[in-house]
Amino acid sequence: MAKNKNSGKIKSQIFFNALVENLSDFIVVISADGIIKYASPSFYRMLGYSHTETIGKSAFTFLHPDDLPKAKEDYKALLANPEILQQVNLRLLNKNGSIHYVNGNRKNLLSDPEVDGIVLSVRDITDITISNILLNEKNEMLEVRQRLLNVTELISKVGGWEYDVITQKMFWTEETYRIHEINKNEIDAGSTSHINRSLECYPPEDRQKILEAFNNCINNAEPYDLVSSFITCKGKNLWVRTIAKPIIENN
Repeated sequence: MAKNKNSGKIKSQIFFNALVENLSDFIVVISADGIIKYASPSFYRMLGYSHTETIGKSAFTFLHPDDLPKAKEDYKALLANPEILQQVNLRLLNKNGSIHYVNGNRKNLLSDPEVDGIVLSVRDITDITISNILLNEKNEMLEVRQRLLNVTELISKVGGWEYDVITQKMFWTEETYRIHEINKNEIDAGSTSHINRSLECYPPEDRQKILEAFNNCINNAEPYDLVSSFITCKGKNLWVRTIAKPIIENN
């Protein structure tokens, strides 16, 4: 009987090893004080760390710094409430410095003598997450451009621009590129290089005045309305009027 029982355990262990070896998801067992006791092979494949760089180390060292406060609070909650199955969404740091987005579940099995740990089971959702981020950014950019185009049409096709103080991105309408005689493909969409390229078109004696007015609008929400001579990137002499009005949302 003992021999058959041991044989059954060996077969179960072989089955378990074969299973976790081929999983794309990974499993980590963590002690009550946050130390990694076990990590499945896919953990090492994903993040690039060796066994000695992982086992015995704090699980929190592998997290993105911005995720640490919430992750630690959630961990404390799981220790205090072992009956819950906790959902997790985390950013893990690869050894090469890249970031992996993962989601999954965490369960407190400290009371189970066969496990004696917190079991974390997650899957890598990096590709999906990054695709969604890029799609959202693209949609936001399209919305900004459309809004600017509509405003510009209302004011008789005068060139329009918008600077987002939070993201520090600058957007121009087609007419603004035309006034400067700049090919829009020369500057990355949203880049603050637009500001420098525009300043170069003003005479040296007016550049400081324009820049001070721009910074004052950003920092103190003060509008401005200025007139200046202007030389396009192709050398055409113009007189331009530049107007800026701050738009404040949620303070």
